Amino acid sequence: MTRSRQEQALCALVETLFADKVSPEEQWPEVFEALRKILHFSSAVFMPIDPVNWTLQPGYTYDCPNLTVDYLAHYQRLDPYVTEATCLKSFNTPARFSDIADIARVSQGEFGSFLRQVPYFHALVSAPLLQGCPLGVVSVQRRREQPDFDDQEIRLFGWFALQLARAIDYAKLRSRPDNLSPYENRYKLLEISSTYHPPPPPQKSSFPARVA
Repeated sequence: MTRSRQEQALCALVETLFADKVSPEEQWPEVFEALRKILHFSSAVFMPIDPVNWTLQPGYTYDCPNLTVDYLAHYQRLDPYVTEATCLKSFNTPARFSDIADIARVSQGEFGSFLRQVPYFHALVSAPLLQGCPLGVVSVQRRREQPDFDDQEIRLFGWFALQLARAIDYAKLRSRPDNLSPYENRYKLLEISSTYHPPPPPQKSSFPARVA
């Protein structure tokens, strides 16, 4: 059966995420390039979360300046995603910037200087959770002259964020000789959980609904 161009792009994205002997963390450009073939965006960011104290760490940026250090030092406290605790309220659920903030008003304030440096006006953000442990924050953005993300794109991005989390965890699990996830070690140290079930091998056929 012949696959559509959209289905081929989805397959290519999954192959990139679950590439043999390579974690998504070692090939961010390829990951975001593959995602861009099914979801249009102008820039993207991934910032890991320390699973011990749940703090954001400097991360990777795609097609925009890497301002993650400046963001953490000066702008994080002004970010509506942070002030509204959006990701803490809805792990694994993408949040659209325009749904939590008055973008025009925010753009005129102090945080607006950060938006203009990236630059972006629209954004989608998700914080995938693995076995109760936050992996990081992944975001895609669009500029002012571009349309906001629609509901179908939000669902697609949510699927991507979960697959990304599974791929990163699976790569770490696969690379350990004791077959023990690093997240399990953190749980044991913190006594957050007494049991852990390593994720099964990824199901590459698990795709979201076809995008028109």
